Amino acid sequence: MEKYSRWRDAGTGIQPFLPPAPVKIQKRAGRVALDFCRSYLFGPLLGATRVLLLGPMVLMALVGETLCSLTVTLKKGRATSPAGTDTIRHGDLILANHVSYIDVLYLYTKYNPMFVRQDPTATQPDRFSAIPFREAFWGCTTCPRNDAKGTSTTLSALTRDARRKGSGPIVLFIEGTTSNGRALLHPLETFRTGEDVDPETRLHLLLFKYSLTYPSPAFPIGNLPWHVLRQCCQFDNPLQVKQLNQHETPKMAEIEAALRGKAPSGSGETDMNTQIAQLLANMGRLRITKLGFREKATFLEYYKQQTGGKTRR
Repeated sequence: MEKYSRWRDAGTGIQPFLPPAPVKIQKRAGRVALDFCRSYLFGPLLGATRVLLLGPMVLMALVGETLCSLTVTLKKGRATSPAGTDTIRHGDLILANHVSYIDVLYLYTKYNPMFVRQDPTATQPDRFSAIPFREAFWGCTTCPRNDAKGTSTTLSALTRDARRKGSGPIVLFIEGTTSNGRALLHPLETFRTGEDVDPETRLHLLLFKYSLTYPSPAFPIGNLPWHVLRQCCQFDNPLQVKQLNQHETPKMAEIEAALRGKAPSGSGETDMNTQIAQLLANMGRLRITKLGFREKATFLEYYKQQTGGKTRR
């Protein structure tokens, strides 16, 4: 849409905030009839059945997600293998992109983690705060904000606490909000000082990739209950989860050395946040835009004005 063109990334030409739109193509009469039956007859019956069985632990299956989980390598000569070889443990840190509330559902059902939100405007190391599952789920399209309750702490304190209590890994979405999956938003600065690094924690990089066909599971903006219902009416919603091989994932010692200006000579990279974002982008063959959470916030304000305060379906 031209009225949203100001939020098109200049470097890539990608508009990362609008939901994937249906593609207008010529269809034969038989295909039109089949699509009608799927969308307006069998789809609603399937959706109603799934909604009646709705629950957080089974919603992944109910919305019809077809899961393909892989451990990938970015180096030539190494084979991609099924996920599970690089075990994620209590107190480990998962950094991932964010495309939909389904990301939250997948992580919750598989790892039962602690979801963490970052306040990128804070200047102190204690800018991270744990949030409950329901807040991570319902607030997926919102942008980072100040912690009014004053419960923020350091990232290393959260990982140590999770490891001590056995409360699962820590999940942090590096974009801070959802995109439409066509590109990676400009990442937040996860690692600033040594207080962000816990030497006993292992880092894991996960990339979520969805089908962009309409209606797509990608959810950058919109009416969440209606979107969930639409997904429940779909027979199949492909989801691909890629985890980077641990041998190629940055180690906490490397991140700490880079923060102290002691990165290995010849590496040509001291900004580990940029390096991690580039690894995620390479995993999904995506490009990184210069648009981030600030641009998403202004987009949400404009979108609200255009829709009269109502969230469109």
